[in-house]
Amino acid sequence: FPPVTLMRENIAMQFSHSYEIDAPASAVAAVLMSEELADRRLAALRTKPSSFTPGAERAILTVQVDAEQLPAQARRFLSSGLAASIVFTRSGNDVAAQLEAKLPVRASADFQVAGEGPATVTVTGDVHVSIPFVGKKIAEKVAQYAAKVVERDAALIREIIAQN
Repeated sequence: FPPVTLMRENIAMQFSHSYEIDAPASAVAAVLMSEELADRRLAALRTKPSSFTPGAERAILTVQVDAEQLPAQARRFLSSGLAASIVFTRSGNDVAAQLEAKLPVRASADFQVAGEGPATVTVTGDVHVSIPFVGKKIAEKVAQYAAKVVERDAALIREIIAQN
C-alpha cells in the first residue's frame, strides 16, 4: 500500500463591513494607528500587550496570549499560549493590518477610510486556515467573529475621537 498523506486544507474566508465615524478620515486613520486603540482592543480581549512600536506609517503590536485565554479547541494546539504580532501600515488614510504568528492561520484586514466627517470606514479582510479536516469550520468561525470585532472597533474609535 502507498503511504497515507494528510492533505492540508487551505481554506480562505473573506469578510467585509462598513461603519461611520463622526470625524475626518485623517483623524480616524491616526486613531487606527494609535497605541491608545491598541490598548483598548486588548483590554476588550482581556490581554495586555507585550510591546507596541508606534509610528505614523507603520506600527507593530506584539501580544502574548496565555493558553487559558484561548478557546478550548485551540488549547490542544497551543498549550503554551500564543505569541503574535499585528503589523499596521498606513498609506494616506487607509490602514492595512497583517497578523504575523507561527500558526496555520493567516489573517489580514484593510481599513479604507474616506470622507471629511463623517468618515466612512470600510473594512475588508481575509482569513486563511491550513488545518486538516477542521480548517473550514475554523475559518467560518473567525470570519463570523471578525464582524463583532469590527463593530467593537468602531465603538472604541468613537470613544477615542469623542475624548480628544
